[in-house]
Parts: sequence; C-alpha cells; structure tokens
Amino acid sequence: MTTNSLKDLEQAIIGNIWNSPDVWDNLAYLCDACNSRFSGTDDERRAGDFIMERFRAYGLENVHAEPFEMRGWQRGEASLNVLSAEGVIPMKTIIALPGTFGCDLEAEIVDVGPGTEADFERLGADAAGKIILTSSDGPGRGDKYRAALAAGAAAFLFANNTPGLLAPTGSIADKLPAAGLAYEPAAKIRRMLKTGPVRARLTIQAEVKTVTARNIVGEIPGTDPSQGFLVACGHYDGHDVCQGAHDNATGSVCLVEAARLLSPLREQMKMGIRFVLFSGEELGLYGSYAYAPAHADEHDQIRLVVNADVLALAMPLVLQTQASPGLADYLRSLPLSEMDLTVNDGPKSFIMNSDHFPFSLAGIQSVWAVTSHGPAGVWIHTASDTLDKVEPRLLRQTAAALVRLLWRMTSQPEGIPQGRKSRDEVRQDLIDYGHDKALRARGEWDFD
Repeated sequence: MTTNSLKDLEQAIIGNIWNSPDVWDNLAYLCDACNSRFSGTDDERRAGDFIMERFRAYGLENVHAEPFEMRGWQRGEASLNVLSAEGVIPMKTIIALPGTFGCDLEAEIVDVGPGTEADFERLGADAAGKIILTSSDGPGRGDKYRAALAAGAAAFLFANNTPGLLAPTGSIADKLPAAGLAYEPAAKIRRMLKTGPVRARLTIQAEVKTVTARNIVGEIPGTDPSQGFLVACGHYDGHDVCQGAHDNATGSVCLVEAARLLSPLREQMKMGIRFVLFSGEELGLYGSYAYAPAHADEHDQIRLVVNADVLALAMPLVLQTQASPGLADYLRSLPLSEMDLTVNDGPKSFIMNSDHFPFSLAGIQSVWAVTSHGPAGVWIHTASDTLDKVEPRLLRQTAAALVRLLWRMTSQPEGIPQGRKSRDEVRQDLIDYGHDKALRARGEWDFD
C-alpha cells in the first residue's frame, strides 16, 4: 500500500466519523436504554444483544456471546451514623462498595489518610476492630482495602477526595464490609476526630450471589494468517450507580465504531481483528479472566491486545504500554502528533486493574488506550458518570484516533513485535512493577 493511499483512506475514515451519527447514537443507546449495564442484569443482556446486532449490521464474522459465571452482587441501603453525646448524626452521602457483604456494626472510626503502608504501620494494632477511614488519593483502593483487612479492621470507608457530595464506588472482593463516602461527611468526621474519639454505626444491606454474564465477540479476518490477529477489547459493563458513560460506554462505542469503519477495508488488512467486549470488569475483571484462559490455544496467534477503557475526557489518546518496550518503540514510529496519540511507558504505566492484564499474565504484548486527564474527570466511579458529561466532539476525536491506530496496525503490522514473553519474563515484570504483592495478597501468585 502506498503512503498516499494510506492517507486517503485515513482521511475517508475521519470524514465518515464526523459525518455519521452512529458513534453518538450507539453511545446514547448504551447509556439511556441499557443504563449501568451492571453484570448479570437485564441491562447488561440488552447491551450485549445491541452490540451483537451492531457487529452483524457492520459485517463482522463469527459474532457471538460467550457466557461465564462470576461473583455478582445486589445493592441494598447503606447508612453511617455517628453516635455522639448530642445524639445520632447521619453522615450523607454513603453507598456500599460493590462486592461487599452486608453488616450492622458499631465501632470507633480511625483515619489513615491516603492509606499508604506507612499510614497503616503508624496505626499498628489500633486498627483492629475499628472502622478504617481512608481517602481516594494515594495507593489504589484495593491496596488500602487489603491493608485494612490484614490489620483486622471492622469495616472500610473509602472517601472521595473531591468535593461535590459524590460517594465513590469501586469493587472489593472479601468479607470486610466496605462503603464509599462523599468528601463532605468524611471531612466532618475528620474535624470531629480532632476533638476526640468518634464512634459510629455502619449498616449495609447487600447480597453476594453467582450470576451469568457474557463477553461479546466479533471478527474481521486478515488476509495474511501468518500475521496473527489483534484483540481490540474493552468492557461494556458499568457500575450500578450510574450510566458508566465515560467508564466505559465511550470505550465500547469507539470499538464498535472501529468495527463499522474497518469492516469494509478487510481486503487491505493483513492482520485480522477480534473485537471482544467484556462484562464483569467493574467487579474484578471477571470477563477477561474467563476469556483469556479459555482461549489459551490461541495465545500464540494473538499479536497484541489494545484495551480501550475510559475514553473521551480529553485528547490526545494515551497509549500506555504494559511493560512492552518493543511495542512502545513501534508506537513511537507512528506519526503520533498527527494521529492525536501519545505514548506512556513510564514507571507506572503497567497496571493490573483493566482487561488487558489477564493477557499480560500470558505474556501477550498489550497497550491500554485511555483518555488524557480532563478537567471533568471527577465523576468517574460516581453517580455522575452520565451521558450528558460526554462531549460529542471529544468522542469523535477519540474514535478517529483509535480507528486510525487499529487501521495502521492491521494494514501494516510488520513493525509490531512478534512473540509472547516467557513465563520468567512475565514474572520479572510483575516484580519490577510491584504487582506481585497484590497477587500474593489475593492468593493469585503462581510464579514461584
């Protein structure tokens, strides 16, 4: 293919994105008709059916759903009441964190701030039997939760670090009761703690149950089987408190848009694409953890994984390589500025909390395509992650960047690194980036 024909086709792709209603109409349907698409619900099934219908309409092959069982969850009411000499003081706004068991308990609250290792070491034995209050900055939610669990805490409160009466959500997967608390009641508790101990009653109604969810698959074959295929993936499920517009309906519809625009170009695609829209991500990557092992016999054919998760808050689109220096070099060989892309392969670029990670564990090269940080990012993982926050202009810009990236990769795959990492290489990557600690704590470390 000549450079001119490549540019001509990319210009046609961009023009189509800006002149077609599809990407916005698809987003509106996922958000307004399918609501949160919470795993194991009718909303999730409706969304999966819609994605399959779009894939078929756009001419994809082997369109199907792959059901799997997972640890599901049903929300009930949650409350936190401070018990003071003046009476009961309700703390609003609070929500149960997905995955938590129910509880009705009274205990003192202790504040560990960001919840670093040093914070928990400083608290020491005083954490046992207490309600741990931590903020949303600092270490990841899972790290803080596991530290509170190990310290023998009675419960875990994850407080938003941004004002706005928005209680943060985010999954946990153990028996320590957990809830998200808005910034304002957390600030009030911290003021009260300056004058003496604070005792509170935490009540959570919730049900943990097994549910069936589905991964949605569609393919565009390549013309050269020796080039393998690319997995373009993201999750279509959201948290039950919101529409999950930016996380991750935007990622889902940008992938569906790529399917629409690349399907007519299949005769010029040397490397095929398998689109996989996962469910279960928000409760613990259940969909991708089910999918990757089930397709172990295809791992050597998967050239790389491009995971689109949380898009369209700002540009450029960030390509965060997952301990893949060769892939980072390839990406930097592309006209990144022209394509509205940038590469991040820094010391914190390899993450374990999105759907590329099960493939990384198998040694498959992967990249996380994620939005630049926008001024409006406060509502991710809150009730305010709704369709009205998405700017159509940014959605189209993001779709254009992602589709051009996938087009370049599939039409000219020669520069993309070949082969999987060895088990020893994967093990060393996990240690180098500190992921071995979390995997050991979760009982998922099998590299010794």
